[in-house]
Amino acid sequence: MKAIGSIVVILIGVALVSAPMKLKASASIGIFAIVEKVVFEPGDHDQQRVKIWGAFAVPQPKSGGQYLRAQRGYLYFSTVPERDATVKKEWADLKSIAGTGQAIGFGQYWIANPRSAARNAHVPLEVQVHKPADDAQPTAYPVGMGVATLGVAGSPPAILGQLRQALKVRQ
Repeated sequence: MKAIGSIVVILIGVALVSAPMKLKASASIGIFAIVEKVVFEPGDHDQQRVKIWGAFAVPQPKSGGQYLRAQRGYLYFSTVPERDATVKKEWADLKSIAGTGQAIGFGQYWIANPRSAARNAHVPLEVQVHKPADDAQPTAYPVGMGVATLGVAGSPPAILGQLRQALKVRQ
């Protein structure tokens, strides 16, 4: 009887580990998105910067877990030299999901306060959604928890609806 119980526990564990990641509304996700396309600069073989096009819900500055209304446009990031391999892996994940219509989350909502000498105070991630005509400068990519796909069940419905609505807006 103990053997059957052990097998059941192992099977449940395998199912949980291999199941697609579904996230509940959480202030740990920095950016909610539906990505339309990803463009590397200066090119695919020399990825120093990335423009991620689509619809984005980003943290509201100086808030506690709040997001700005989803907007269509692009995010512009540069690699983080000390985390280059991780950044490029996440960029590859973003490119692979681009154009699928899949809602995702990436980056950390809370980051170390760059203005704090001790770096022990945390502030919301600051991200700018740029319009196509913007002459933007890249900011450091917000390395966080990786890229997570979001399912309908358990995901923040207001944000998912806003992302889909923002994609309908012509620019």
